[in-house]
Amino acid sequence: MWNLEKFGGFVEGEGSFGMGHCSARGHKRGILARQFTVTLRGDDGPCLESMRDWLGYGTYTKRPLREGYGVPGHKRQYHHPEANFQVGRKRDQLSLVRKLDEYQWVTKKENDYLIWRVGIFMANDGKFVPRNEDAIRICELIQDVRKYGSDAEGCVAEARAIHAKYNAAVGAQDQLL
Repeated sequence: MWNLEKFGGFVEGEGSFGMGHCSARGHKRGILARQFTVTLRGDDGPCLESMRDWLGYGTYTKRPLREGYGVPGHKRQYHHPEANFQVGRKRDQLSLVRKLDEYQWVTKKENDYLIWRVGIFMANDGKFVPRNEDAIRICELIQDVRKYGSDAEGCVAEARAIHAKYNAAVGAQDQLL
């Protein structure tokens, strides 16, 4: 059912590349957390299951119908059933990067991916990525590039420059650039 073109188009339309900082046991300043997610209607779950099976990694979960968000006055009375696919493990994220590097992007989602990719390499080179200003800036760039009218090429160029500086500082030699 799946091939690279179909998968890439689906990622461009429905995928979400997330990045942020979270606390980690034994680390006072936190670590760079990254995740790829697709969330669909609950009755579209078989699509995500088949995608997970085609990739050979990732996690598929279902969320049932629930009452509202618990926020007084919130407009939505009910949260409808959802199907969710995530890639959160380091080795799986690197496999996802290798697959998406082969895809010929059509939309501006490529900019989200390119910045997320920098974070993946920074976090997966076997070294701790502290909550420093560069790591924080990578997280900001992935948000900035999504804003309508943003300088997407400038955001990607800045992310690549941060990555080059990071590689020089830690002596890493990856194939990102």
